[in-house]
Amino acid sequence: ANGTVAVIVRAVFLETGAPGLKVEVTDTGVGVPLEHQASLFQPFAQAGALISRRYGGTGLGLSIVRLVAELMGGTAGFVSQPGQGSCFWFTLKLNSPETSRRKSTDGVETLCHDCKLLVVDDTLMNLRLVSALAGTLGMQCVVMESGANAIEYITKCSPADLPDLVLMDCWMPEMSGFETTEGILRLIPDMPILALTADSL
Repeated sequence: ANGTVAVIVRAVFLETGAPGLKVEVTDTGVGVPLEHQASLFQPFAQAGALISRRYGGTGLGLSIVRLVAELMGGTAGFVSQPGQGSCFWFTLKLNSPETSRRKSTDGVETLCHDCKLLVVDDTLMNLRLVSALAGTLGMQCVVMESGANAIEYITKCSPADLPDLVLMDCWMPEMSGFETTEGILRLIPDMPILALTADSL
C-alpha cells in the first residue's frame, strides 16, 4: 500500500495574540474512528484494543504531547477523517528577543547556563527534541544513540569535559538504559543520571 506523511512547521499567532509555532503531522492512513476521537488525548486511551495488541504502547503519548505543549504556552489537537487520514498538530508560544534577554536572569536558566548535558536515546527524534530544548537554556548538549557509545564517550572524556547531568532512555536495544547507567556509575560513581522514558510507572 502507498501513503504519505508530511510534517509542516509554520509561524502563527496564538489565540492570545502571542507569536508561536504550529507543527502539523499529516498522513493518508486509515484515520481515527469517530467513536474514539473524543477520548484520544486522554491518558491511557488508544483507538481500540486492537491497536494496543498489534502495536503495543500505553496510550500516553498524545496526552503527554498536549501537556508539554500547554506548559510551553500552546496546545495540541487533531482532525481526522476515517478512511482518508489524520492531521495531528501542536502549537508553542515563542518569546520575543526582549523577553528572552529578560529571562537570562531567571534562576533556572542561570543554573542551567553552560551546563554540560549528555542525552542517551536510540530514537533520533527524541535526541533532536531534547537537544533543542537544552539549547534554549544555554546548555551544552552531547547526544548518543546507544549505551555502548555513551560509555565509550564517558571513558574518553577529560575531567573538564565530563557531563554535569545524563538523561538516559530506559529501553534501548543491545544495552538498556539500566545497564548503561550501571556502566557509567562504575566509571563515575557520583554522576547524576535521570531516566528519560515515556513508559507509565
